[in-house]
Amino acid sequence: MKNLESISIRHKEGVLALLDQQMLPHSEDWIEIDSPEKMIFCIKALKVRGAPLIGVAAALVLAKYAESGADKEKFIQAAANLRESRPTAVNLMWAIDRFV
Repeated sequence: MKNLESISIRHKEGVLALLDQQMLPHSEDWIEIDSPEKMIFCIKALKVRGAPLIGVAAALVLAKYAESGADKEKFIQAAANLRESRPTAVNLMWAIDRFV
């Protein structure tokens, strides 16, 4: 995956990181996301907020997961688990549905 950087999420030299929005405005802490499970935790814990960003974050972690060699069954399960992390987030559902 190519490098990308935005205000709240970045992928640099193979590392996906998310700005911990719970720490704002007092500090700027970045969380390395190395698995779909860690992204699910961040979504549920409200460390990532805003419908568009949640969708982008889920799409990026799924792309990283596929890139790491996850088989189809594990990929589909990870996508389902991400969907369940915030079942009312329309952007999350849309982004995941684009992959599956």
